[in-house]
Amino acid sequence: MFKRGAAAVAAAVILSVTATGCGAQTPAVPEEFCGRPIEKDALEPLLPQGEVAEAEQSASGSRLFCQVKVDESVVLTDDIVFEAKPLPAESWVSAPRQFKNGQRRGLVVPGAAVVGDDGAVVEINCKNSTPATYMHFNIKLLENGGQTLSTSQGDVLDFVDDHVPAMIERLRCAAG
Repeated sequence: MFKRGAAAVAAAVILSVTATGCGAQTPAVPEEFCGRPIEKDALEPLLPQGEVAEAEQSASGSRLFCQVKVDESVVLTDDIVFEAKPLPAESWVSAPRQFKNGQRRGLVVPGAAVVGDDGAVVEINCKNSTPATYMHFNIKLLENGGQTLSTSQGDVLDFVDDHVPAMIERLRCAAG
């Protein structure tokens, strides 16, 4: 499942999409993130001021790593991993403490999530795989050049609700 979806990614180990903005404004939003189109309204609130934004991705085995840079500083990462087992219960207890204002949240797709002002952890059960496979998303927002993050949990959840379903489709996971 992941191997089929990642074959194209592995062929081009790093894909870079660059968009240029002007002045000290929020940069133009890359059209794709993790090899899928991303809604401008979902990504733009997570980006700090800058001139150039670019999205990159790399794949290795059962892992896909994606990031967005603004003016060459990494500001957003997502480490997507396929695993045979779900996250242990204790991970869901400690996960809210990983993020500023982190709390369990519902998603537009079946799955579990903890979302905060500066990132999210998401788990999706891929029902169409044997043995069962779980997609784990570890999304992090990073400060850029000392700029304080001004994102909210709602901004991160909007991004998650756009990005996660796109990746489920791209990586051929039947969430359930």
